[in-house]
Amino acid sequence: MSKKINEATSTDLLIIQKLVNEYGWKVGDTLLYQQIYDIPENLKKDYSTLKTSAPTLYCKI
Repeated sequence: MSKKINEATSTDLLIIQKLVNEYGWKVGDTLLYQQIYDIPENLKKDYSTLKTSAPTLYCKI
């Protein structure tokens, strides 16, 4: 890739190529990425049973 067109061509596609070429991933495999965040102080009262929050991002190649 010689030219940066957008984030997908400069970052995401490089990662996908690495997953395919170095780790044997195949088209159709799914990557699950979960970032974990602490519950903010202002929400701890409402969510007293939770310590963290983890929104989910799926990437299907």
